Amino acid sequence: MWVFLGEARGKLSIYARMDEKRAGKPEVADLTGLIAEYDAVQVKDVEAERAATISLIDEVAASLMIQAKDALENYATWYASFNYSEKKIQLRKPKSTLIENIGSSSNHMFLHLIHFLSLHEVALNKNSKFVPSFLIVDQPSRPYWGEEEEVDPENLIHSDRAKIRTAFEMLNTFIEYINREYRKQFQMIMFEHVPTSMFEGLGNIHLLPTFRDGNALIPASWRQKEIDL
Repeated sequence: MWVFLGEARGKLSIYARMDEKRAGKPEVADLTGLIAEYDAVQVKDVEAERAATISLIDEVAASLMIQAKDALENYATWYASFNYSEKKIQLRKPKSTLIENIGSSSNHMFLHLIHFLSLHEVALNKNSKFVPSFLIVDQPSRPYWGEEEEVDPENLIHSDRAKIRTAFEMLNTFIEYINREYRKQFQMIMFEHVPTSMFEGLGNIHLLPTFRDGNALIPASWRQKEIDL
């Protein structure tokens, strides 16, 4: 009902302006312009638009889950489902309405990445002016790092080292995908403490010197310049 009322108000406001024009004996060109404006008034069905956007978020999240399937293990074949009321990605069991309350910090980390990457892609898809095209990721390796250097080859695909590498590859691929498919720029700032060897072969990741002994994301020299000013 409110959608209809919104459209009615928009058109009534144009009628009011047309009445004002008639009182002043308007030119025909003026009335033609108002009529064209009246015919152009359209009001979107917000509920339908919301449902379509949620469906798009689910679709994007599903493609990201394919990239992360080895790390998600038992949940690799489940479906991504965006919970609008709670604003988060959840996992739905195939051929079921069951939404699983998943455990493990590893699964939570991957859902966190999938959530934000999905929202950013949909924002770019919708040409949103309100979501900046950058993302700050703080230590996605936190659930894992500390594993021994040697990993049994039979368990490599399920190892912590393999999972964090999968996360890095997913972030690297996202940059490449956005540049190619949307012809737009996207930047990530990621803070990490893993060995630099973990980033080998990832062309969209550019390593900076270790933040230590005064070296930081915001250099001390910049802060000093502020003080001097």
